[in-house]
Amino acid sequence: MACGGADVVALAKRYANRVDIVHAKDITDKLLPGEITWSEGVKASMFAPIGQGDMDFKAIVTALDEANFDGYYVLEQDIMIDGEPAPGEGSINNAKASLEALKALAKN
Repeated sequence: MACGGADVVALAKRYANRVDIVHAKDITDKLLPGEITWSEGVKASMFAPIGQGDMDFKAIVTALDEANFDGYYVLEQDIMIDGEPAPGEGSINNAKASLEALKALAKN
């Protein structure tokens, strides 16, 4: 929804009680509707581990926590793989970084 221009924080606050699954990815501002294609955006690293992009995940997680969210967070990292990633890089490491960031934001 964020890539399409939606205010995800406002949606999370307004509809938190209706959310069962959160497809959690952080994005940078590299995808501007109508300026580049989805594939070009992925190649330009528009997706980042949670906490390393432009999304306000603290506000999103807080809104969901306040609504007693007990659903799932799905972590996925969209990247274009054109070779073996260097050590410490790649989608699995990005997903692990996202998990740690979400754990830090989650209520106890």
